[in-house]
Amino acid sequence: MNFVELNGENWVEEVLMTDLPVLVDFRFATNDSDAQEDALLEELQEEWGLRVRIGLLDAARYPEIAGAYHISDYSTLGMFYGGNIHYATWGSGRVKKMVLFWMKPSRPTPVRVWN
Repeated sequence: MNFVELNGENWVEEVLMTDLPVLVDFRFATNDSDAQEDALLEELQEEWGLRVRIGLLDAARYPEIAGAYHISDYSTLGMFYGGNIHYATWGSGRVKKMVLFWMKPSRPTPVRVWN
């Protein structure tokens, strides 16, 4: 797996300061039920190459980061661009929901899903 392991030390550089869109999977590292979602994320990474960065954040170890973006359900997949979170989806099927939202032609720019 070639995902970026995100943490409190590299969050700003890897997510907020990059010019690439970043998909961040907020999860608990001990959750083994994410294998199917991981396979889909790997497929995205292979197909999209450098056009998107994919990172994993252990929300149990870094709850302050998840809390700063109002992430309270795990596993949650958030799309960051330009230092801001633009969309989030959670639960099983979150990768497919993210791709459907991102690729929807009627919505040229993502919107926030909370206030």
